[in-house]
Amino acid sequence: MNDQLNAFKNISLEEKDRMFSCFGVRRKRYEAGETIITYSGKLNTVCIMLRGKAGGFWIDDDGNSAMLELIQEGDVFGDVFMMPVGQMEYYVEATSACEVMFIGYDKVIHPCKNLCCHHSQLINNLYELTAKRLQQLALRINVLTQKSIRRKLAAYLIYEKNLAGSMNFRLSVSLTGLADYICSDRSSLTRELAAMKQEGYLDWQGREFRLYEQINNIL
Repeated sequence: MNDQLNAFKNISLEEKDRMFSCFGVRRKRYEAGETIITYSGKLNTVCIMLRGKAGGFWIDDDGNSAMLELIQEGDVFGDVFMMPVGQMEYYVEATSACEVMFIGYDKVIHPCKNLCCHHSQLINNLYELTAKRLQQLALRINVLTQKSIRRKLAAYLIYEKNLAGSMNFRLSVSLTGLADYICSDRSSLTRELAAMKQEGYLDWQGREFRLYEQINNIL
């Protein structure tokens, strides 16, 4: 995990050990396809993705599901970040083998009797992670408000290119996951990618992509 932006930045190993004991921190590993949390209706848990990836999903009354967000290494999630609408069900599912840390929400918001200095640092770090989460949600809104599959793909792929700092990059999700993310289906997505490749906007093979400058003209 990037030490420059995680919950334990500027907290020493010794302080971590004390904090884990004080906060009752627990870790758990999951395989792809396993459910990590479901929305409980209460502010119970702050979760940190230590390794691997997951997706945040909702299910409506008719049983239809859709991906709301991608959760990657270093991201924070949990009950406190889920905003229920009507009778929709929310859950987080591992999309790869992963390890998650769980911290009780009440332990975060209420200082311990020892007034540990690392407690304040942890809260500051969680604010930074929350800001990063809001940026991810802003990206999702930007992608979903594009008016065609092509424009949605271009917006997301340009984001991945900027994240990698290169026109060549490996997609951080599977094509199926990307289809879910842009609210499309896998066949429509692959047809559009094939058309964009033929028209000279990109090359791709599996999850490996190369973008060309003209992709910027799509948006």
